[in-house]
Amino acid sequence: MRGAREARNFVSFHVGGVEYAVHVASVREVLNPGALSAVPRAPLGVSGVTELRGEIVAVLDLRARFGLPAIPPTKHTKWMLIDTGRSRLALVVDRVSGVFRADVGDERAPPPMLERDDLYRVLFVTRRADALVFTLDTAPFAALHDDIMGLDGVGASLPDARRQGTQPPPPMPLQTSGDRRR
Repeated sequence: MRGAREARNFVSFHVGGVEYAVHVASVREVLNPGALSAVPRAPLGVSGVTELRGEIVAVLDLRARFGLPAIPPTKHTKWMLIDTGRSRLALVVDRVSGVFRADVGDERAPPPMLERDDLYRVLFVTRRADALVFTLDTAPFAALHDDIMGLDGVGASLPDARRQGTQPPPPMPLQTSGDRRR
């Protein structure tokens, strides 16, 4: 009898036509996009913060983070709530494909330029059906979350609606470079 091959489970998603994945254990849930509050001087790709079940969570738009053009949300646009080990963060993705299983032996090292990127880090490349899937390291997202939540006391500026008996503040309109009026 042959030895069993070790395999791992991943959640795959698409951003700009490219398939990415994160380890299934880091994904808490997949949500439809909700209301946002803007964060002053936020890092590249940060759409804002939102409240999920009493917790303030940063929302990171991977299209913007990866330098892709913005597109209007579709019915397929989702927020993937991930646990980075130190915090939770919502990733805005174009579409969630689902869970897949990949053999550890099929994992390949990414090109060096994808290992050192400060915007995201690819741990390895694997196959899903006939496509290559870039598996992302969630550790850089933890550092980004810490940076976001440390900006000018953002946590203090977002009231806990249940404690105060009020509704959360309405989302602030977000401007894109095309929205600026002179």
